[in-house]
Amino acid sequence: MRVILADAHPLFRQGLRDLLEGGSFVEVVGEADNGPDTVTLTEKLVPDAVVIDINMPGYSGLEATKQIKNLFPDIKVIILSNSTDRVYADQALKYGACGYVLKDNVYDELITALGSVKE
Repeated sequence: MRVILADAHPLFRQGLRDLLEGGSFVEVVGEADNGPDTVTLTEKLVPDAVVIDINMPGYSGLEATKQIKNLFPDIKVIILSNSTDRVYADQALKYGACGYVLKDNVYDELITALGSVKE
């Protein structure tokens, strides 16, 4: 599964990369640190999935998700967030995300989420 990682914090992205590439089915093909670059990179690389933080510079992960899903309905988008507020999870699903993973459970839940959406 080819994945783009999008988070404003380089250290967090590196941790995600290490986590995901430690599994047997994920290849991180690109990284972005803001919403607009995430959409541009997605258009260029056309990955299987995008893992994006809900709070991104430029515009939010929700807006980036909406744009990605409008361009590429088959790309799976998983939102990462620190918020347990159900409103954000509902918005993520409304914009086309297939998952909403809390950053404090990222290790266990992200691998599970990606595994459930791989073809």
